Amino acid sequence: SLLILLQVIVHCISRIPSMKQHLYPGVQVAITFWLILIVSILQVVLVEPDNAVDQAMHTYEGKLPDLIIYEDEEPVDALIKWGKEAARKHHPIVREPIYNEIFDELCNKTDKLKCTRSRAWESLKMGTMTYYGVPFDIEFFNPDVDPVSRNQCYSTDDKYSNHCVENAADKFCRRLIPPPNDCKNDIIKHMMSQLELVNSNRLDAKCSYKRLGLEMDAPGRELYKKAAFVAKGKGLNISPFRRTDNRTGAILYNWSKETKEGHAAIDTFHKIKDPESREWNDKPCEPVLGGALCAKTDKDGNMMIEV
Repeated sequence: SLLILLQVIVHCISRIPSMKQHLYPGVQVAITFWLILIVSILQVVLVEPDNAVDQAMHTYEGKLPDLIIYEDEEPVDALIKWGKEAARKHHPIVREPIYNEIFDELCNKTDKLKCTRSRAWESLKMGTMTYYGVPFDIEFFNPDVDPVSRNQCYSTDDKYSNHCVENAADKFCRRLIPPPNDCKNDIIKHMMSQLELVNSNRLDAKCSYKRLGLEMDAPGRELYKKAAFVAKGKGLNISPFRRTDNRTGAILYNWSKETKEGHAAIDTFHKIKDPESREWNDKPCEPVLGGALCAKTDKDGNMMIEV
């Protein structure tokens, strides 16, 4: 539209009688070129760096949710939740390098935020407690997805609990004023039962990372280790030279539940085993047919409808 406007201006100038005999076609092209160059430089200098313009566009288009970090919340946990919410709206934020760039902005270029770790913990919704008519969400950040942080959850005197669950329960009960009787112990038991339920149903989850007990920011070197650990616990091994199972065995043999779960872990690993496969797996689907279905398109242009 800018080019058309400039051409119209040059055309109008060329129609002026005093200018008509001096503006040859080559001169008109040169004037148009310089006008485009000047306007482009002005746009880059005056418009592009303005954060208010970017914020206004995001607000207008409605593609990105607000990144909200609460008090005592780890920035990386808030960032991964924000990225997943954006991915649900078909905006792939949880990708390198943009994810790492945003994390660097939060931790290294923001004075009011304190980052104690760089790996996100798994956010688990464990229901809602209504207290004096006010709903309070029960949320637990599971450190088991990080091999370094999971060691912090050492067992306490109560064999039914652990240190991380105790801290989460204590933090939740401090939000309730006045706190209910025996609040911490009740919340600990609830969180532990919910965590046990999540772990028992992991291999039935749709998300590949949730199946393996990882988060989306897990480095590639951990994928094989965790998949092999899960498969070994089900009595199977992952061999790099073994052919990929095409599920024909499911017809020939009556597999046990553990064997099926072991093959589910192996199949999950093959979906995210290399950067190309992982990019396809993590890629958010796009609405097609007026939003009735959701589909992904690979590098060859093939479309796959997600159920």
